[in-house]
Amino acid sequence: MTLPYRRRRILRHLARVGPRGATSREVAADLNLSQGATSGALTALHRDGHIARLTQRRGTFHVYAHPDHADNEAPYRPRANPTITRVEEAVRTLRANATRATNLTEAAALTDAAELIEDALSPDTE
Repeated sequence: MTLPYRRRRILRHLARVGPRGATSREVAADLNLSQGATSGALTALHRDGHIARLTQRRGTFHVYAHPDHADNEAPYRPRANPTITRVEEAVRTLRANATRATNLTEAAALTDAAELIEDALSPDTE
């Protein structure tokens, strides 16, 4: 699944700032984005495992870093949502079954079902 444009920009920005990371306020200022949109995109990137949220803070703001720059001991790891975890496992199963399907129609239907579920999991249209 391709990341929305804003999230790709933020991910590239975090790669550029290096191990110091950046807060949502810093990213918003650097990329000329609104604070709310930036915070939401950072939360989604972190939730989906694309970036690390460090345990340190700057003022009241969380610090985020590109995973290439995050210290293995520093990242904050959120608790997984069990329902989302089960749905993601179902999507992996659909995709695995699609690759093993002998009938092209069945494979296409399984792939389409997996894509519909993935789209429902990340409904933003950034």
